[in-house]
Amino acid sequence: VASSILWLWLLDPRDGMVNGVIGFFYEVPPLWFQGIQEAISLDTPLQFGSKDGLAMMSLWGVGNFMLIYLAAIGDIEPSLYHAAELDGAGVWQKFRHITLPMLSPIIFFNLILGIIQSVQAFTQVYIVSEGTGQPAEASLMISLQLFLSAFRDLEMGYASAIAWVLFALLGLATWGLFRTSKNWVHYRGVRM
Repeated sequence: VASSILWLWLLDPRDGMVNGVIGFFYEVPPLWFQGIQEAISLDTPLQFGSKDGLAMMSLWGVGNFMLIYLAAIGDIEPSLYHAAELDGAGVWQKFRHITLPMLSPIIFFNLILGIIQSVQAFTQVYIVSEGTGQPAEASLMISLQLFLSAFRDLEMGYASAIAWVLFALLGLATWGLFRTSKNWVHYRGVRM
């Protein structure tokens, strides 16, 4: 919640720091969480919508994934790189044949976490759109639609159907990733 409010302040059309910097280059900075129609009516050269602002906000969570990657890179045995150097491998070959295969379980883990997090994006969207998905439902995500159907419109059956479809889609995506992981995820010491 706090980070969402912080991003609302940063992307504020009038007083935000991001628009302050953009204002040096453009006369009319973008209206991040206003509707596209307002931006078009003002004839702004930069027409960003609420999805663009939400995408910038989601970059805040990339650090968690990078920390996991950094820990995994630190776990790769240096002797593998030394052996590759003795064999005459270049930087690209070491990356392709050592680093990438050794990181593939972490890439797989972060991919599944990223898919689940992107579908469950609720708090940021709720705060930015004031719980409505506005402007013009541009920031309406499936998790917010589920919440609004259940608790604003009191359509519990419809909300339950959305939840089941969401569960099925996430399950299908996860199953597909696990199914294809045999081809591209390499575990240390395990033959597939």
